[in-house]
Amino acid sequence: MNEPLDHCETIESPEMSSNSRIGRKEWGVLAASVAFYLLFWQVALRIPIIHPFYLATLSLCSLTMVLFLTVWFARTLKYPIWIVGSLALSLVVTLPSVLIPMLSSNLPPTLVPMIGRIFYFYRDIFRLFPGLQGLMLILLAVSVGAALSRLIRETKMLLPIAIVLALVDLYVVFGGGLVTQANSGKSVVAQQAMKSLTVPLTPKIRTAKGVISPPPLAVGFADFLFTSLFFACFVRFRIPARKTFFWLCGTLCLYLLVVQIFKVDLPALVPIAAVVIGRNWRLFQYTPQERRDLLIAGLVAAVAMGALLFASRRH
Repeated sequence: MNEPLDHCETIESPEMSSNSRIGRKEWGVLAASVAFYLLFWQVALRIPIIHPFYLATLSLCSLTMVLFLTVWFARTLKYPIWIVGSLALSLVVTLPSVLIPMLSSNLPPTLVPMIGRIFYFYRDIFRLFPGLQGLMLILLAVSVGAALSRLIRETKMLLPIAIVLALVDLYVVFGGGLVTQANSGKSVVAQQAMKSLTVPLTPKIRTAKGVISPPPLAVGFADFLFTSLFFACFVRFRIPARKTFFWLCGTLCLYLLVVQIFKVDLPALVPIAAVVIGRNWRLFQYTPQERRDLLIAGLVAAVAMGALLFASRRH
C-alpha cells in the first residue's frame, strides 16, 4: 500500500508544473536582461560619441532597458523571502559606495584610512564591471518598492499614492528639494547625494579634444522605487500591466527627449503617476464618502505644496 502512495506524492499537477515553468522563464528573462544591460555598457564605453543624435539614441535605448529591468525585477520578487534576499544583497553591495562619499567630510580622522580602503575596493569593482553600480542601485530601489507594495491592501490606494508622489516630486525638482539644492551649487552634500542616488543612462561621453561633453542623463532612485511599487502591486492584484508598461516607456522616452533638447530638469514621477492613473482609471472605484475625503485631502496637499514652493522661491 505504501508503494502507490509514494508514487502519487511524486506526481506534479499541471498547474504546479505550469507555475514552475513560468518561474523559470521569468528568472531566465531577468538573467538575460541583466547580461544584455552590462554588455550594453561595455559597448557604449567604446563608442566615441560626437553627434547629439547618437547620444539621444543611446540614452533612449538605455532608458528602455532600465525600465524593463525595473518592472521585471518587481514582477520577479513575488515572495517576502525573495524581497528580503534582494534587499540584503543590494544593501551590502550598494550602501557603502552611496554613503561614504556623502559622509566622508564628517568622518573622524581615525576612521578615514579604513573607510577609504572600503570605498576604493568598491570603486575598483564597479570600474571593472561598468553599469553594475547602477544595476545594484536599481535592485535596491526595486527591493524597497516591492517591500512597500506589501503594505498596500487595495488597488484604489494607488490613486492617492500616485498623486502625492507627483506633488512631492514637483517640490523636489522645482521647490527647495534635493535637485534644487544640488543645482544651486551651494550644498556639497546635496550634489553628492544627487550623484550617488541617480543611475546614469550612459557613460561619460568620449569626445574630441577641446570639446566639452555634457553630463550623462540620469534617473533618480525614487523613480525606480515607485515604478516598482506600482508594478509589484499590479502583480499582487493580478492586474494586466503590459499596456501600462508600453505607455510608460513611450511617455518617458518623449519626456527624456524634452529634457535632452531643452537642458532642463523635470520630475519623472509626474508622468509615471499620470500613466499609472490614466491607464488604470477604471480600477479606482470609491464610495461617495471616500471621494469627498480624497478631494479634501487633495486640496490640503495642494495648498501645502503651494506654500512650500512659495516659501522656497522667496529664499
